[in-house]
Amino acid sequence: CDERSGTWDLLHHGQVRTAEPLPRGLERLIFGCLGEEEARRFVKTCERRGVYDLEEEQLSQLQQGMFASVVSERRTARRIASVYSGKGYLMGPETAMAYGGLQDYRATAGEGRLALIMAQRRPKDDLETVAAAIGIEPSALKAQLD
Repeated sequence: CDERSGTWDLLHHGQVRTAEPLPRGLERLIFGCLGEEEARRFVKTCERRGVYDLEEEQLSQLQQGMFASVVSERRTARRIASVYSGKGYLMGPETAMAYGGLQDYRATAGEGRLALIMAQRRPKDDLETVAAAIGIEPSALKAQLD
């Protein structure tokens, strides 16, 4: 997640402000780890745009088997540039953020971990961000991608 992520706040602090943009599927994570009743409480808190808080035991249960990493915007841009210059592969910011998180996980769990990163957005969807990261004009990148 990035440094402004509700996922990070929930996994590390046990609370999330539901009035702010939330990652898709967060209710499924809560449902899968804490059950249907807790997922309903989360949805009701979202409807009120309140602060969703976990008790210590719930937070511990949610954290079991989880690994969360914060990948800053600056680090995401560096990842886009380094992968593009080193491998010739162009990725968008969401993919670069996931790749940065994978690198953090591998640093903790071991380099031999296999992974598949699937992007929901194309680099073309974030043209200005990707162009800035690799140091070219958006129009030049658009021409390459068209």
